[in-house]
Amino acid sequence: MPRKEVEKGSPERLDPDALRRRNRPTQEEYPVEDYKVSAGAVDRVLDHVINPSRDAIRGVTVIDRLQGRLFPLLDIVNTGRAYCLEIAEYRTGKDEHRRKYRRERPVIPNLVDEYLFRSAQWLKSVGGKSYDKAMDIVMAEVETQADRDTGGSDAWDVKE
Repeated sequence: MPRKEVEKGSPERLDPDALRRRNRPTQEEYPVEDYKVSAGAVDRVLDHVINPSRDAIRGVTVIDRLQGRLFPLLDIVNTGRAYCLEIAEYRTGKDEHRRKYRRERPVIPNLVDEYLFRSAQWLKSVGGKSYDKAMDIVMAEVETQADRDTGGSDAWDVKE
């Protein structure tokens, strides 16, 4: 079939730009806001509950009421014992004490303040209240994260 010549301004002429393939126009995607259950970093709470430090373990251990009254006293006895041992080391060798403790002389511990602090820590553990509340926060945050990742549905949702 012979090609027909068409004048440049004629309506029959095809525009070469119109014949090119183009990407489909994309709709603007709006960012999905992250709704958090907790006010802070859940990773820190989870790490605190699952793998607590020596000091933080007092707040997440599940104990009964009598242990909650006994354990602060044991902490005070331990602090007093450590102070007595430090004094003995100071008296036997001041240079060795300075090298080990990085101070000139033993510091008298404030046992009343230490008792109040340890009592508050241990009483948070009575009945596992702190542990349960921290785990509730972590689990709620994990569930909302899973809802965000899957679009709010799971295998048990009924599709209508």
